[in-house]
Amino acid sequence: TNITNIGGFICGYSRASVLNCHVQGKIAGRVDTSYGFGGMFGNIDGNITVYRCSIFSDATINGTHDGGVGGIFGNVVSSATISVLDCLLICNYKITGRDVWFGGIGSNVTGGSVTGNIENCVVFSNAIDTTNGTRTEASLLNGWPKVTGKWSVKNTYSAGNITYASKVYDMYGM
Repeated sequence: TNITNIGGFICGYSRASVLNCHVQGKIAGRVDTSYGFGGMFGNIDGNITVYRCSIFSDATINGTHDGGVGGIFGNVVSSATISVLDCLLICNYKITGRDVWFGGIGSNVTGGSVTGNIENCVVFSNAIDTTNGTRTEASLLNGWPKVTGKWSVKNTYSAGNITYASKVYDMYGM
């Protein structure tokens, strides 16, 4: 807990693929510009495959400026190819501060071209958002203004709730 800027249950920064990794627990920290906070990794880069993994987490995140938050990764540093296959994510988030980009699988690409593949996944995100600045949420992927590559999503279910300003909103789709 009390991770500053880059963090996740496994590591803060990774270029590695993960097979049969199962994460359960509580985590807390702060995100800032170009830094991510994810269930597995804070920031990722390169060619990443997450295969047959599960994440059951409760996260408390304090956003300070343009931080990325996601169930698997918070931020993609540069050009990347990402595959998320046969995974289950059930994550609860409490987001405070300001300027947070949230995605059920990942968020906040600050790098170059990013392509990806999401197959046979179930993602459920429950978020309480008390931010007072820019905020955007998505059930799968979010904060992708610099993405120039293609994404493929097959056989994937994504849902959740966002509580913002005392109102509950459903999240479905990308």
